[in-house]
Amino acid sequence: MSTEQGSPQPPQPPPQDLNTLLGAVPPSPKDETIASLETEIQGIKEKLNEERFLWTLVIIVLVDIYVFSGMENWAGPLVIGVLELVGIAILADRCGVDTVAPLIDRLTGFAHRAAKTARDSD
Repeated sequence: MSTEQGSPQPPQPPPQDLNTLLGAVPPSPKDETIASLETEIQGIKEKLNEERFLWTLVIIVLVDIYVFSGMENWAGPLVIGVLELVGIAILADRCGVDTVAPLIDRLTGFAHRAAKTARDSD
């Protein structure tokens, strides 16, 4: 059997790799180093934001101890405490502290369940 010069070649399957489709070159070692450094910087930023949140929380607690010790009634500290919880939740969200949101969800869920059982018992 002889093959003809003008016969068409069988169709090639399309390339599966996106880099091949786009004609992109593989990443160089320099690109990989830059990517790893960006990841490391992101981790450091997250740790610094968490530390900022913790130090702010410590300062709030110390100021509360000083201010609340001089108050004669319990209503003032209670109202201030509730307002501080809202502020702390917002600060935690902005600082990227993910452990505070589930805690607040549990507390509000507990309060909602307690109010519902109190209504049902009446």
